[in-house]
Amino acid sequence: MSETNFKYAMLVDLTRCVGCRSCSVACKSENDVPSGVVRTWVKEVEKGSYPLVKRHPMVMLCNQCENAACTRVCPVKATYHNEDGIVVIDPHRCIGCGYCMAACPYAMRFIHPTRRVAEKCDWCWPRVRDGQGPPNCVSNCPGGA
Repeated sequence: MSETNFKYAMLVDLTRCVGCRSCSVACKSENDVPSGVVRTWVKEVEKGSYPLVKRHPMVMLCNQCENAACTRVCPVKATYHNEDGIVVIDPHRCIGCGYCMAACPYAMRFIHPTRRVAEKCDWCWPRVRDGQGPPNCVSNCPGGA
């Protein structure tokens, strides 16, 4: 863990999320995510039954699990917790086997269609680590969720 002795966490205030998907677009832009896959997405959740149905957005991204199944199943240890508790993937070690995808209970990983390695939300770790600001999804949320 880092010298500051803390781990990062992300809180999404769903009362401020308007479901615009700016977070998904910002993530795709920051991380060069190809069409057809996402690192972050907004799920529409329905509650109630007709005629009293309500829908609300729920932001879905990697939860950076402390006891992450994806880190345990990777046969080449390409998925691991970095010093600040963020679950990251070393693309040079990853063999694209998909075990981490199968192990993730939140279905928040994909195999990049051309690079053939696993990818997921890493909370824009290089950007945060280098002091360039918060994750791009946070910077671009018009609702401040």
